[in-house]
Amino acid sequence: MDRAELQAVQLALALGLGLGLGFFYDVYRVWFRQLRGRLWPALGDIAWWLAALALAFGGLYRINGAELRLPVLALAAAGVCLYLGLLSPVLFGLLCRVLLGLWRLLVWLCGCFGGALALLLSPLVWLVELAFRLLLLAGRFLRWLWHILSGVLAWLFRPWRRLAEKINNAVKNHAKKVDFEEPDDI
Repeated sequence: MDRAELQAVQLALALGLGLGLGFFYDVYRVWFRQLRGRLWPALGDIAWWLAALALAFGGLYRINGAELRLPVLALAAAGVCLYLGLLSPVLFGLLCRVLLGLWRLLVWLCGCFGGALALLLSPLVWLVELAFRLLLLAGRFLRWLWHILSGVLAWLFRPWRRLAEKINNAVKNHAKKVDFEEPDDI
């Protein structure tokens, strides 16, 4: 390929790059209409500009080694203007329907996948629920057993408790009778 053919191909590719960036902008406009709030559109703008710069740089690198030449940049800008002026009014409505249809299809497929995953995991969920209910039942049983055991132990140690109370009272009474300020006679 001689130099004239190479330059013609580079200029055609630059025009194609501009058309592609215009199409990418229309895709962003469809997506932008779905965003709500203040933060998401701002983040979307930043993400679009970064992606557009990456696409433009990648295209320019493939076209002429990322050399910034006026004819290449002018034809890329002309491609964007051509797309936005002539093709975008015709293709934007169709693009909206196609992309939103694809989005609905993706949401539906994710719902099907989620349902299938839930169906596959339902035995596991049943086992976890069974284990949880068994743990609750075991806790109630242990609480009931502790209540009965503490009652039986209280009944068994009732005589010893009375004896301990009598000894405790005797020691307190004896301690009240002792006067610690008097010297020991021993």
